Amino acid sequence: MIKIKVQNFIRLLTIFFVAGSIFPLSAMAGETPWQTHGQEVRSRIISAVDGLMGADAILLGLELVVADGWKTYWRSPGEAGLPPHLTLLDDSMDGMDMRFPMPKRFELFGLQTYGYSKQIVFPVYVDSSNFIDGKIQLKADFMVCKDICIPYSSQYELSQGSGAVKPSVQAVKLNAYLKKVPDTDGDAGAELNIVEAHISGAEGSEKLIVKVSANASLVHPELLPESTAPVKFGKPETRLDRDGSSVWFAFPVMTGRSKVSLKGKTICLTFDDGRGHAIERCFGLPA
Repeated sequence: MIKIKVQNFIRLLTIFFVAGSIFPLSAMAGETPWQTHGQEVRSRIISAVDGLMGADAILLGLELVVADGWKTYWRSPGEAGLPPHLTLLDDSMDGMDMRFPMPKRFELFGLQTYGYSKQIVFPVYVDSSNFIDGKIQLKADFMVCKDICIPYSSQYELSQGSGAVKPSVQAVKLNAYLKKVPDTDGDAGAELNIVEAHISGAEGSEKLIVKVSANASLVHPELLPESTAPVKFGKPETRLDRDGSSVWFAFPVMTGRSKVSLKGKTICLTFDDGRGHAIERCFGLPA
């Protein structure tokens, strides 16, 4: 990488904190400068377009590049970790819609967690009204884990310019990650379908049983459950049907000291067929 004097000067102005970092805000069309957080992760904000004129909303992204062996988290981290957040400086998410590409399951400290390694971009749609004089100030909070877990908090200023909207140099990357966001309405083009979902067992020792199907053989299929109830989900048992196009998952429901039943509760299921197709569905479980 070519290092120029201006970049070195910016680095000298950087202030580091153990659990987060605050950096001088710098305006640059299409992307912000990279911010380095220890040796574990780098972050920046990117935009799919330059300009604001004629746009009701702008597609931005929080990009993280994570060091080897480290992980960062999905919106529902699993049994441990913290989800990423991108907000305005006042912690408001008014006029912001953050999306989450399909994550991977990781076992960390013997716990089931969901997240990303190496590189991830979280797309976020931002109302153009949040830009002032062609600029927006944002704050990101995220956590990375390896042998230890470290939370970070950083601030960014992105300059969009005030001209007509046109694709930026980051448009291809942002749209590629947007395509990795699970389909919430359709079948992801692969006839993915949540065939059945119910709870079995007594309260306090329940299991979530789910059957999912596709139009082709499944390759390392993955299902990630979420609930607003105070429960966690352990590592599932899986059983692939004979034709290979449908699979059963049985998740142990962990409630801790409080016995909570998931019967009749709302649940969200995110399914990946292992071929690059994923869906997300939220619904009430049978009582």
